[in-house]
Amino acid sequence: MTTQSTMPIGGLIGYVLVSHGAKNGRSIGTLPGARMQNANLAAWRDVSGFEKLPCAYEYRRKPRSLHDLPILRGLLERAERIGNGLVLVDDLGRLFRNSPNQYREPFLREISPYRRHILGIRQGKRLDELSDGQVIELVLGAGRSEFNIAGVKRQVLDADKRHDSVKIAAQASLIVRKRKAEEKAIMLAEVRDEIVSGGGKATLDSIAKTANERGFRTTRHKLWTASSVKRALDTFDQIEVATASFEEDD
Repeated sequence: MTTQSTMPIGGLIGYVLVSHGAKNGRSIGTLPGARMQNANLAAWRDVSGFEKLPCAYEYRRKPRSLHDLPILRGLLERAERIGNGLVLVDDLGRLFRNSPNQYREPFLREISPYRRHILGIRQGKRLDELSDGQVIELVLGAGRSEFNIAGVKRQVLDADKRHDSVKIAAQASLIVRKRKAEEKAIMLAEVRDEIVSGGGKATLDSIAKTANERGFRTTRHKLWTASSVKRALDTFDQIEVATASFEEDD
């Protein structure tokens, strides 16, 4: 179990919730289910000008309430106590995505007192800043979908570096393309891990089929094939996602 004892300076901490994959003694932050979240949090950290973003990690397959997520519950309670604490997640929908449908609304009611302390990168807002309709859509329609903030990073780079715009745009484009390729690779690794954890055989064809069924596409917006999956997974084997985290083993 991953734990933390204090809220970081400024009351900001990243939170990564992993809901699939065999741990086999591995650190939660290194599991495939954490890598896309790590990448999103790291990109947000970079464009926001933070040197470090401490992160807490938690593993739970089908959370039904905050009782099932003691790390998140502790972070929210501490954020409330200090007043200005903020828990940063890459996508607010991730909190409800793997919760059984009948538990999602009670789960939301349980989290509601802490709405002002939860910020979603994807939404660009705290939970309390969403309209009632947006919250309902977020909770009831919390399906799986690909998310990255590489586009946001490029906009910030271009805005911050106004001199020599042509050169900088080319550099930013290269960064974006590289990040997108890495994020596609991480996404396919997560699909592969889910197939294996569900008792299936993760062949290149089965990974491509599952990814296509979920609406995932290549960086060129094409359907996945066995060969394109292989190339992406070869890229994944070379990825080292940089994250700033603090973990303590029980």
